[in-house]
Amino acid sequence: MRKLLLHGIFVVAPLSLFAQDDPVQQVMSVRAGIGPAMRAKDTAALERIWSPQMKVNSPGNKVMDRSTVLSLLREDHIKYSAFKDIVESTSVFKDLVILMGHEELVEAVGPDTGKAKIRRYTDVWQRNSEGTWMLIARQATYIATP
Repeated sequence: MRKLLLHGIFVVAPLSLFAQDDPVQQVMSVRAGIGPAMRAKDTAALERIWSPQMKVNSPGNKVMDRSTVLSLLREDHIKYSAFKDIVESTSVFKDLVILMGHEELVEAVGPDTGKAKIRRYTDVWQRNSEGTWMLIARQATYIATP
């Protein structure tokens, strides 16, 4: 039993340490806070995740900055009744992580309320000088309705 316990410590402990050093896992951990913050309209939480310089090429074909996206959220222009995110590709370049994939969603406000949509996205994350990962750029395009 003692051998088994020691074996577990030497095999599992390094794996968890590796996960802490993996930039993609770090970004995914930070990114997990976006959905709950958006549903709660917790703009303070989003300001900790989204860089002050963040730019979004929106699916509405407009380039926006962080303050514009936060305003749209506060004013109830961004809201989903269903949302599923599928990451298809990850790339790491020093202090940058790029995620690509698609989202399946149903809008809960606006002219497309209740309509299911699919959009492709690219998210660019950067580790800042404090070591915190922040979203610095996002591109999203509607491609289809299921």
